[in-house]
Amino acid sequence: MFPSPELNKPMFPLPEFRAPIPIWPVPVSPMPILLLPVLATPML
Repeated sequence: MFPSPELNKPMFPLPEFRAPIPIWPVPVSPMPILLLPVLATPML
């Protein structure tokens, strides 16, 4: 779904998305579960 150039810079968006995650301790569990398939899809 994401173009090749975006796959080359996955490290940049990760810290930005992780910043708001610690703010909500409850959705921390479901968030990574939902992000795993999304991040795994472009890698496959």
